[in-house]
Amino acid sequence: MEQAVQVVAEEIVRRRSIQRAKAVKYSKALVEESRRIAQETEASELERRAVLGQMPQAEYKSRMAALAEGVEEGRNPFAR
Repeated sequence: MEQAVQVVAEEIVRRRSIQRAKAVKYSKALVEESRRIAQETEASELERRAVLGQMPQAEYKSRMAALAEGVEEGRNPFAR
């Protein structure tokens, strides 16, 4: 009887572990998608401002290059 209880308890622990791993994987995918959408939004906003003449062409190019490299505005690109 005690062995059966132990086996059931181990199975519960194993299933919870699998559920947590799936949740972490899903969460990471959502974060990645959110970052991708934010970058696309930022790129289109930069392009809009450049087309309307609200931003010098050199600044547009440098910000687009930084965006392509994944550097966030106001963040030191060399800091890790």
